[in-house]
Amino acid sequence: MRQIALPVSPARDTGTDLNFSVLPGVLWRRKWVILGTFMVGLLVARMVVSRLTPVYTASAQIMIAPQPSVLDVQAVAAALRGDAEDIPGEVYVLRSQNLALQVAQKLALDSDPEFNPLLRPKSLPLWQRALNVLHPPVAQPPTPAEQINRSAPTGSQQAPAARDLLGLTAGQVRNLVASVLLSHMEAIPQGRSRVIALTVYAGSPDKAATIANTVLEEYLASQVNAKLDTTGNANSWLIARTREMEAEVRAREAAVETYRAHAGLMRGAGSERLSDEEASGLSTQLVTARAEGAVARSRLQQIENLLAKGDPAAVGDVLDAPLVLTLREQQASLRQELAEMSQEYGPRHPQVVNAQARLRDADNAINTEVAKLVRGVRNEAAVATARENALVASLNALKSRNGQQSASEVQLRALEREAESSRTLLETFLARAKETTAESTHALADARIISRAVPPLYPSFPNSRLLLVIAGAVAVAAGLFLALLVEGLDRTVRTRGALETLLGVSTLATLPLLGPSWRRRSQPSQWVLRAPHCEYSEALRRMHTELLLENLSDPPRVVLFTSPLPSEGKTSTLLALGRLLAGTGKKVIAVDLNLRKPTLHRAAGLPAKAGIGEWFDSTDQAPQRLWQDPQSKLWLLPAGRVRADPGVLLASARFASLLGALRAEFDVVLLDSSPVLAVVDAQILACLADTTVLLVRAGKTTGPSAAEAFALLARVSAAVPHVVLNAARQREAVPAYGHGLSAYYQDAEAPAGRSRHPAGLLPLAVIESRAE
Repeated sequence: MRQIALPVSPARDTGTDLNFSVLPGVLWRRKWVILGTFMVGLLVARMVVSRLTPVYTASAQIMIAPQPSVLDVQAVAAALRGDAEDIPGEVYVLRSQNLALQVAQKLALDSDPEFNPLLRPKSLPLWQRALNVLHPPVAQPPTPAEQINRSAPTGSQQAPAARDLLGLTAGQVRNLVASVLLSHMEAIPQGRSRVIALTVYAGSPDKAATIANTVLEEYLASQVNAKLDTTGNANSWLIARTREMEAEVRAREAAVETYRAHAGLMRGAGSERLSDEEASGLSTQLVTARAEGAVARSRLQQIENLLAKGDPAAVGDVLDAPLVLTLREQQASLRQELAEMSQEYGPRHPQVVNAQARLRDADNAINTEVAKLVRGVRNEAAVATARENALVASLNALKSRNGQQSASEVQLRALEREAESSRTLLETFLARAKETTAESTHALADARIISRAVPPLYPSFPNSRLLLVIAGAVAVAAGLFLALLVEGLDRTVRTRGALETLLGVSTLATLPLLGPSWRRRSQPSQWVLRAPHCEYSEALRRMHTELLLENLSDPPRVVLFTSPLPSEGKTSTLLALGRLLAGTGKKVIAVDLNLRKPTLHRAAGLPAKAGIGEWFDSTDQAPQRLWQDPQSKLWLLPAGRVRADPGVLLASARFASLLGALRAEFDVVLLDSSPVLAVVDAQILACLADTTVLLVRAGKTTGPSAAEAFALLARVSAAVPHVVLNAARQREAVPAYGHGLSAYYQDAEAPAGRSRHPAGLLPLAVIESRAE
């Protein structure tokens, strides 16, 4: 028999590892998991919300406004500006343990079970709490007076009893109540302003508002008391300290004057020492003398240089003396006159000799006058030097004397600084003492209440609607997670592509899952008779056609139906196919070879009849009797009662002869076998049948089971077993083709005038004619 290899359909690549196109199908398949989780979540949330104790929130606002000193203008401006660092500190003050103790004592919160855990009733058992959740007890809310001023004898009697039982002191109980009160309070700065919002949570609106207002009142009162105490203590200390400092200032000023008189440190004009004024004058004179001496010595040096060159006339020009200038003019005129005479007269002429004598007299007069001037310059230089030396000596002597006074002045300045600091400190203390005296009679708190707390109309917790919405969202998310988790843990085969990928072969056909209508009426084997044109019937025809197309010259006549596990629909599928083929005019027989647990006769509606088991017990070669299907022309051979080992019987030559006789008499022989993984019967029959059909039920058969069953059949069979996916959902069976195929199928409720003749006659006739 020629085997046609069917190629595996290529997997559709979506371009990503996550195929989101199958997500809606997965969610719809797991819709009951999602819906159940959602309903359970809402039910639990509703039960929890109904048992939650309502909490009321009351808020009050206080503004930190430091009160400045009325005597200090700069302090007033600074106080009006405020200090941003004061706000966090005041928040801690509002939430301090001491303030909480004062509020708890004033409101007698130690007798309130909400703030005193020792007064709370004993916790109920788990079963009773569950009963209370299902049937909440109705309790009347206490009045505000009972909540705030709770001074009943019962509470005061329970508190000592519980305190004694736990071994707590009265102070520890008060601290416990204050800690609980602090846990019900919040102090939050409002943005960058100086406003602090105080929020209190309590079991009733009046209690929350009363506690919030009491906290602010106690806070302001504590500020005033602290200011009064601080101001009184500071004023007493300032008065005593001022008296001490007055005596200290007087003593230090007297010490300064005594030391100045003893050291001889006198003051001049401008509160400077006389020696400093004298040194300043000598320094000025010394600078002047040094300048004049430098000028005189420079002129003397220049004159001596000219004299060394033998040019006294130039010396006169340097000294710029009037007499020298006059003699120079006479000398020039005589030289001119002598030059003129020398042209007219000879050197011995009396006029020439006379002119030369006068010229020599002029030269001698000039030299004499220059010599006098030089001596005067030398005297001036010597006087300037002597004056300079005298000033230097006087200044050095003054410096020496001034150095001796400096050591005394260091000590004097130290005494003066001490006296000045004591005087300044005394003035500061006197001014501050006056301020504190004035403030002690007018103390104000550094804050004011700008909004008092009022009892709220509705509880702030629980917000039932919001909690239910959140619970619903969480339940939906949990349902989606559980659905995906169940889907991820599901190892069953659901789609044709997954089955082909798992086994590595193409599936023969995909049988759809019948809808709810057939479940109310009949089994698939009966549905093909009621609706021969339905989708399920067409799928069976497609499967049979694929078997015929496998080998047109010698189509398979003995077809074995099996499954990996029980209850996968192989018996109902075999019976439905047999009835469908019997309606085409073929002679078809269905043989029940599930000898261990026969089911074919029950599916066909026959009582327990004799069959193959009785035939094995007899010696006849042919079966004693074949049974007619009550609803079709299909022949049935039940299993009967088998006494021997079914595996041995099916592997015997006697059974092979029976199968040969059936092959010769019938056109199609359909064999119903046991599950492959249960017993070995299906593997034995696979060696005898022309072809084997392995039914895998979608959503029930696991991948490993299908793969193992396929491997066992392929190991013993000459041909590759055919695989059929049974009970597949339409969305998972043909997702790529859309859902417009239902128009080609007819349900059982077709019009009466439409023919219900089976639709497989024409294709089968064509196939058989092609085979011939």
